[in-house]
Amino acid sequence: LAIKEVHPEITLSVISLLKLLGLQGRSILMRMSKDKDLLKAKASVSILMEINDPLVDNFLKELLNDELIDPMIRDSIFIDRY
Repeated sequence: LAIKEVHPEITLSVISLLKLLGLQGRSILMRMSKDKDLLKAKASVSILMEINDPLVDNFLKELLNDELIDPMIRDSIFIDRY
């Protein structure tokens, strides 16, 4: 339920918790990185970039090529990761 929350404080708390879960939170972070809410998407992508995992690397490359992803997020991935 907290993932669907629109309040920034709760969103950032949930994302911080998912970060602590590491690979266990990875799939949820991947889903949230495509959210229309820019805060959710950007925060999720930022955490994903900290995870050393081939699956995450492939996912971030897919996001770079996805025209539906906000340009700010794609730029962030490109600048910070590649």
